[in-house]
Amino acid sequence: RKNTRSFLLAAASPAVVVPSIIKISQEGYGTHLSSMIIASCSLDDVYNISMFSVLMSVIFTTGDSLTLTLIKAPIQVVAGCILGGVVGYLGRFAPKKSRFPLLLSTSLAIYFGCVYAHVDSCGTLAVLVAAFLAVARWRKR
Repeated sequence: RKNTRSFLLAAASPAVVVPSIIKISQEGYGTHLSSMIIASCSLDDVYNISMFSVLMSVIFTTGDSLTLTLIKAPIQVVAGCILGGVVGYLGRFAPKKSRFPLLLSTSLAIYFGCVYAHVDSCGTLAVLVAAFLAVARWRKR
């Protein structure tokens, strides 16, 4: 139970992080530092929420064995990164006018498809990685 609570407490709230980022940006530290901090906080949140989900599924198993539950967690993380990477890479080729609607609709389809397939962590991570990679590529163009 202690580990479960620690993953909940470790998630960084944007309300805490953003004011510090604004202060750092106003003081002129680094270029693109704010986007890197927000991205790392988002990944940290996804990690903590995923680990919380894994621990909750271990505590409240519903028919699956403990071994299967523990094996599914890293597979979902890897699958989410791969799926998000593919979608983010393909998102860079989207026309400028339809970038946001395409990314939004694709992200919703990925997330709800993963929820339907009972791999929630995979969908959440895939959406985050896809958005991060697509936006990073759009800035370079």
